[in-house]
Amino acid sequence: MLLLGAGMLGFLLTGFVRGPRILSTYGDTHVRLPDGSSVPRDPRSPVHAGIDIGGRYGQPALATADGIVFLAGTEDELCGIRVVIDHGLFDGARFYTGYCHLAESTVKEGQGVKRGEAIGVVGRTGLWRPYEHAHFDLQKVVPEKDVRWNFIDPEPFVVGCFDPGRTYPTERVVLTWPVKC
Repeated sequence: MLLLGAGMLGFLLTGFVRGPRILSTYGDTHVRLPDGSSVPRDPRSPVHAGIDIGGRYGQPALATADGIVFLAGTEDELCGIRVVIDHGLFDGARFYTGYCHLAESTVKEGQGVKRGEAIGVVGRTGLWRPYEHAHFDLQKVVPEKDVRWNFIDPEPFVVGCFDPGRTYPTERVVLTWPVKC
């Protein structure tokens, strides 16, 4: 008897598994380009601290969970235009999601946001200007202990694409993808 997981069954029934186009994953040492080739990461950021998701220029970048905008529209050479959202305390640690390479930010610092709400526009600012994408990362900070951001792999916390009809848990960190899929 052959047993199929939900993901495999969905693939067999529909021909694809729904989700965004992942260009680079957490921990990658190379950047995958849209044509399938790859190049080494910049020496200033040799190991990828998030996930790069392909998107169309101008497509909305979405909040992956409810929270308060911590940083909005700041720009630097590596990340480009960025938004950072504070999602609050869970099990004694504060969690933040970061979104980079945006064409623009559409939120302000201190603003409350809901999961699935547009927080910016997919772009190509910062280090990787040749193609539009959204960089998505997760930071875990233990108050009174950590003096810097601790980047962790966001993918284990992602439950899929945002669905406005779905109720998401609020007692733990649960994220959705930062682009429509």
